Amino acid sequence: MNDELRPLLGGESESYSDRLFSVIMNVVIVVLALVILMHVVVEPVGIIGTSMENGIHDGDTVVLGKLYFSPKRGDVVVIDDGERRIIKRVIAISGDKIGFVREGGDDNYEIALYLDKGYGFVKQNEPYIKEKMTNDSDSVFSAIKVADSFEDMVSGGKYVAVDSGKIVALGDNRNDSSDSRRYGAFAFSDVVGKEIGAFDDKSFWKGFFDFFYRGASPANNKGA
Repeated sequence: MNDELRPLLGGESESYSDRLFSVIMNVVIVVLALVILMHVVVEPVGIIGTSMENGIHDGDTVVLGKLYFSPKRGDVVVIDDGERRIIKRVIAISGDKIGFVREGGDDNYEIALYLDKGYGFVKQNEPYIKEKMTNDSDSVFSAIKVADSFEDMVSGGKYVAVDSGKIVALGDNRNDSSDSRRYGAFAFSDVVGKEIGAFDDKSFWKGFFDFFYRGASPANNKGA
């Protein structure tokens, strides 16, 4: 080989190695940045209990969007108030009024949810709940009392006005859920994030999130 070509060949080889190393380092940096960003934006939460059935089950994993700034009725959220970490559905927000009315006969009754969004109380249609609500024990409704009729709710003041910065959140399995009916309204500042996805323990995503989020805090979804 011509000796005059050797420096040129050697230079090309070194330049290729440098470029390869630079590409690898850039990929590593991008992956690390994405992992860090992912931890800021989302969080997986293991579910313990049945208070959000039929939509969310014991053993499921819920992925939370943590960039959640404005509560909306119907959102499923995880709340951490320092004493408990629970997953519930937002039913009422600041400025709303909420009440419960026992309707029907003794053998066939339900506890209906009424909501006033500023235009008067309206009975709510809730297709997401597991079954009609019948649990009206004092231990469950210590924060919000059940009225015997619509008139009793309105004239008797048996409803709750949601203060600024607060939300009322209930479980979808109303007959087996400790929620705002017991604890009262929750501070929106205690909301960890909103559900953006859910999967069971057989899903590919279970392994994916277990790998990147070791030791993620569960949400106690039990009734009592």
